[in-house]
Amino acid sequence: MALPTPQQRSPGGIMLGMLPVQQVFFRSCFLMVSVMLLFCPLLLHCQGDEPEGLTPDETDLLVESTVLLSIAAQRHAGDAAMLTARQDSIFASLGLRRDDYRRLVEKMARRPERWLEVWERIAERIEEASLKAQ
Repeated sequence: MALPTPQQRSPGGIMLGMLPVQQVFFRSCFLMVSVMLLFCPLLLHCQGDEPEGLTPDETDLLVESTVLLSIAAQRHAGDAAMLTARQDSIFASLGLRRDDYRRLVEKMARRPERWLEVWERIAERIEEASLKAQ
């Protein structure tokens, strides 16, 4: 079988012997397959495992630390130095650093379906603490 000469090929590389409808169909299929080959690995990766969320222990730690930090923020709202010192003591008592707390918040942000549950726990604990303080 002889290879087609350049005069027998269209500028897009499709044989001139094809009907225009066939040429459009071929180009459309080629484009669709090319896009699928480029994006399928990305889509499969995105639909793989669920995003890493907090473990139950990490959730408890996030709730506890957020409650204590919120109460400290209310009590020391007018004194930034005192608030920073209190935050440092809270982190130390829980065995956390500020970066650890930030990572917990970021992990929580990856699972928005759990936000309501966690924030309800935080609000409930803050309310309990304010009732005890009265």
